[in-house]
Formats: sequence, structure tokens, C-alpha cells
Amino acid sequence: MRLFLNTEPQANKKSDGGVFYTVLVGVPMEILVEKTGLSLDEAKAMKVTYEVHPEKVSVWAKAFRKAQAKGRKLVLDADDIVITDPKLETFMTKTGQTVTRHKASTWTVGDGKLSLSGGTIKLSDELRDLLEEDEDDDTL
Repeated sequence: MRLFLNTEPQANKKSDGGVFYTVLVGVPMEILVEKTGLSLDEAKAMKVTYEVHPEKVSVWAKAFRKAQAKGRKLVLDADDIVITDPKLETFMTKTGQTVTRHKASTWTVGDGKLSLSGGTIKLSDELRDLLEEDEDDDTL
């Protein structure tokens, strides 16, 4: 199972005044639909967060920035994840539009490992030859 980290850790306030840190994560659509029971359209608009332990925040933030600087994605690999029951949230955008979407939290089952997503995508020799055939024909 692979979660894609979309933000650096952000501080959030608890009702008792304490602080906790979360990152927005991307979860594969089929997993969101399977684990939440939401429709594909609902899952696409869903906001999913992962809580980062306070002692790990600086490492996660640095890893996120370094991955971004290299044009890569920081990922969290785990055997499985748990997703809380989705709750509806309604908010207003900067342009004044009211938006309603689902939100949930997730955590890993067992140990997770921070890593980098793939790397560059290489073209096969066959595709490279095909692309070089008609360099003047730029219909894309």
C-alpha cells in the first residue's frame, strides 16, 4: 500500500489547546472506494490526512522539501491502512464558492516506511524511434 504525501506537516489545534500535525495524503482511488464505501466521484473529492508524531515533524518536513526539490514525490509504504469513517465538511473558497466534500484520517497497519516514488520514466527504443520518425509532425 502506498500513500502519496501532498503537503509538509501542518500544525492543527486540539480543542484543549494542544497541537498535532498532519499531512494531506493521496490514496489510490480504488482503495478509497473499497475502504470507505463512497462513490468514485465522492472519493475523488475527498480530503485524507495522516497524523505525524511531533518528534518526526522536522524529518518529514525536510524529506518532503528535498523530494520536491528533486521533482519527486514522498511516499509512505505500508502493508495496509485504516481509514476513518468519512465525515462531510463544508467550507467557503477564497472566491466565495461553498464546497462540501468528505474528509477522513488514515494510519498505517504495522510499520510504515518513508520513501521516494519511482523516478524518471524512460522511453522504449521502439517508441523513441517512432517519435524521431516524424519530428516535424507535432500533432500532440
